[in-house]
Amino acid sequence: MNRAAEPAVLARGDVRREAMRIGGERVDGARTLDVRNPYTGAVVGTVPRGTVDDVRRAFAVARSYRATLTRHERYAVCHRAAGIIRARAAAISDLITA
Repeated sequence: MNRAAEPAVLARGDVRREAMRIGGERVDGARTLDVRNPYTGAVVGTVPRGTVDDVRRAFAVARSYRATLTRHERYAVCHRAAGIIRARAAAISDLITA
């Protein structure tokens, strides 16, 4: 299973650094935005600031995308994801709260 499917519980004071994804590829940026806990104001993570070129690239990828899965296969993926979320609800809620 990939790291994105396994939410990590952040220790107090940890800052999670994430990349954006364009066409499935992780893209970092030179400039970042702080993600803050709305209740404490503490920085809990950072994300890259997308550029105009990032947006153009994302639209180009989206425009050229053609689905390869059938409706039934997409349903199966969503059904499995829902099961994983239910099984990890406590860890996910901790991450969301952080």
